[in-house]
Amino acid sequence: MTFNRFWQGFLFFFLLILFPTTHVEAHAYLQSSTPTDGSSVAKMPAEIVLTYNETIKSDFPLITVTNSKGERISTGKTHVSAENDHVVSVQVDSEVKPDVYAAEWRVVSADGHPISGIISFKVGKTNQEIPKTTAEASHSEIISTILKDFLYISFSIVLGVLFVLYVLFPQKKTFPEKMLKRAKTLTSIGMGMMGGVIALFLPVQIKTMTFGQSLTPKLVFTFFETNTGRLWLVQFVLWLVLVALFFFLFKGKSRILIPLLATLTLLGIFMTKALSGHSQAQADRIVATTADFLHLTSASLWVGGMIVLVAISIPKQEVRAMWNRFAIYAMGAFLVLILSGLLMSVMNIGQMKNLFQTAYGITLLIKIGLVILMALIGLGHYLYLKNTQKQIPVKTILVEMLLGLLILSAASLLSDTKTPPPAPSKPFSEVRADKKDQAKIRLQITPAKVGENTFIARFLTKEGSEISAFQQVTFRVQRVNGSMHEFRGERTTSGDYVANGLYLNQASKWEITVRALTENFETIEQTFTVQIKE
Repeated sequence: MTFNRFWQGFLFFFLLILFPTTHVEAHAYLQSSTPTDGSSVAKMPAEIVLTYNETIKSDFPLITVTNSKGERISTGKTHVSAENDHVVSVQVDSEVKPDVYAAEWRVVSADGHPISGIISFKVGKTNQEIPKTTAEASHSEIISTILKDFLYISFSIVLGVLFVLYVLFPQKKTFPEKMLKRAKTLTSIGMGMMGGVIALFLPVQIKTMTFGQSLTPKLVFTFFETNTGRLWLVQFVLWLVLVALFFFLFKGKSRILIPLLATLTLLGIFMTKALSGHSQAQADRIVATTADFLHLTSASLWVGGMIVLVAISIPKQEVRAMWNRFAIYAMGAFLVLILSGLLMSVMNIGQMKNLFQTAYGITLLIKIGLVILMALIGLGHYLYLKNTQKQIPVKTILVEMLLGLLILSAASLLSDTKTPPPAPSKPFSEVRADKKDQAKIRLQITPAKVGENTFIARFLTKEGSEISAFQQVTFRVQRVNGSMHEFRGERTTSGDYVANGLYLNQASKWEITVRALTENFETIEQTFTVQIKE
C-alpha cells in the first residue's frame, strides 16, 4: 500500500465515524396511568395522570384526549407535578358521552430525550372496541448524534491544544513560529466546529423537544424558560468567553493565567454536557454527573493530545520527550476513562444480560473493545519509544488516533441510545420482632418500586397467633436522609392493616416504620429498611 492510499483509507474511515447510521431512542418508560391502558371506567376521571420511572422535565409536556372519531376533548394545561416530578397530568372534561377515548402523551425525560405514546380506555357502556395502543416511541433525530460526534471531536482538539502547548511543551522555551501557527489553525478549527455545533443544537433541540413544531420567536423564548434552554445559554456564553480567552492567549499575554482560565472555561462546557445526558436519569445524579464529566474529560485529553501532537510541527529535539510525557498522561487518562466508564455502565446497564441483549449494551461492548485496543497500541508505542529510542511510525500513530475518534463516535451514540429497562422488582416481605420483643410484625410492600405502592402489615404474637385489636396502625415512610411522611392503615376483613396508593418517588433505601397502638395504649413498633428500585 502506498502512503497516499493509506491516507485515502484513513480519510474514508474518518468520514465513516463522523456520520453514524444508528437511530437512537430515549430513556424514560411509562410506568402506570390513570385510567389504566385498556381499562373500562364508569365515568371520565377529572384528570388523566401518567407516572414514569424517572424524572420528567417540565419542557413542553402535552397530553391530548380524543374520542373514537378523533375529536379532541376539552382539557386544561398539561403539567409536571410540583410534588413529584415523575408524574404528568392534565385536567379533562368529565362530562363526556360513553365511548372509547385515547390519551396521546408527549414528554421529555430527565436525560433530555423526548418520548411519546398513547393509552386507550373505555368510558361508560359502549360497543366500541378498545384499539391496541401505539408503543412508546422516541423522537430523537440522527442529526443530534452527528452533532454530538462533531462536538466531542472539537472538545478533543481544543483541550489537546491547551494540553500540548502548556503542559507537554517545556515552559521555559519559546514556541517555534511554525508550531504556534499550526496550533492557532487547529484552535480555529476546533472552536469553529464547537461554536457551529452549539448554534445548530438550538433549532435541533427545540424541534426535537416540541416534536417538530415550526420555529417561531415565541417558541424560542419559551425554550429559554426551560432548564434545557438555560443550559444551552450557559454553554453558548462559555463558548464566547473561551473565544476571547484564546484571542488573548495567542497574543502571548500569559502562559499560566490565561491558559488556566481557558481550561476551566472549557471544562465548564464539558460540565454542561454532563448535566444533559443519561446521568440526569440516575437516582444519585451527583455521582453520575461527576462520572460522566470525568469520562468526557479523560477521553478528550487522550484523543485530543494525540491529534495535536500529530498535527503540529514539534521541534526535533523535543519530539521524543513530549511523546514520553504524553504517554504518562495518556495512561492516567485511560485509568480515569475505565473507572468512570465502569461506574456509568453499572448505573445504565442494570443487569449483566443487558450487556449482550440490548442496543445500548452492544454499543457499549464495542466502545470497551475500542478503548482496550487503543490502550494496547498506546502501550506498544510507549515501549517502542523506551526501547528503540526511535520515532514512532506515523501509520501506527494514525491507527491509534483513528481508534480514539471511533471511541468518541461510540460515546455520541451511547449518549442518545435507549438504556435498558429496569429489572422487574419483587414485592418486599419481611417478618421482624418488634422493638420490645413482645410480638412480630410482617410487612409487605407491593410492587416495591418507584411509583404507587400498597403497604400491608400483620401483627402476630411470638407464638404466631394473630393480633388485630388496635386503636390505630400507622406507616411512617422516610427516605434515608430525606423527608418523612406518615399514613394510617385501614383494617381489612383478613386482619391485615393496609395503606393503598403510597407514592415512593425515588429509587433509594427507604425506612418504613410500622407502629400499632393497642387498646391499653401500648405500642408495637419496628422499622424496616427497604431498597426501592425503579
